[in-house]
Amino acid sequence: MAALDGHECPAGDVVGRGAWRGQRRLGGERSPQPEVCGRPTVSQPDGIVATLCFMAGRTEQAVTGGQVIDPGPGRRTNTIGHPVERMLNASARDILDALENGFRARADLKGKLAELFMSRYLDELERSGEVDHYEWFDEDGVPDFTIWLTSQRVVTLEVKNVRSGRGSLRVETQKTRPSRRDPMSRYYRVDQFDILAACLYNRTGRWEYVFVRTADLQRLASDQRYLEPMQAVPTPVSAPWHEHLADLLP
Repeated sequence: MAALDGHECPAGDVVGRGAWRGQRRLGGERSPQPEVCGRPTVSQPDGIVATLCFMAGRTEQAVTGGQVIDPGPGRRTNTIGHPVERMLNASARDILDALENGFRARADLKGKLAELFMSRYLDELERSGEVDHYEWFDEDGVPDFTIWLTSQRVVTLEVKNVRSGRGSLRVETQKTRPSRRDPMSRYYRVDQFDILAACLYNRTGRWEYVFVRTADLQRLASDQRYLEPMQAVPTPVSAPWHEHLADLLP
């Protein structure tokens, strides 16, 4: 057991304020690990004060007299001290409850999680010396990642989830919607990014990737300047696709 100001929590759940998570935020800043254990108290009807420990990914419960008390839907705070909770004025539990009931929100989240886990993949390459540094962007028309190699060459990378369901493995290489003024804006130009990372989560349940150079992808038959909106991913992985990003780095 580890202690925080006299309050005991399961070992490993106490994280000091300002510790580093390891992934990068947009623009390359490292994101501080929030403090995830605190000491709010709840007074029970019998006058007993229960000490609560709230931790990321766990349900907050008040324990008194050996009995577990669940305050019920809408009353579970489950805060983990994350900035998004303050931004939305909602606890982590509230946010997850809303997400559970939002199909489109879950689809959007999977896209952002694919980027998040790619940032951690790039962190590993940075630690191993295969990448000098990178930046993660969230802007329309800008690739998800810009990567600086140790040779000082720069490559750009776009992350996409493979399609769910049965049948051959495919990844969609088009945007959600075109602009009103340019119907072709829904398509990606061949020169818009250098490498495509296809996340396999929708098929395997794991945040793993396969990679291909954009120049090797199928092009739109009507205009060779643009990518075909649906690309086949061979299984098992074979050229021009690769299991390791380092294989494609010049």
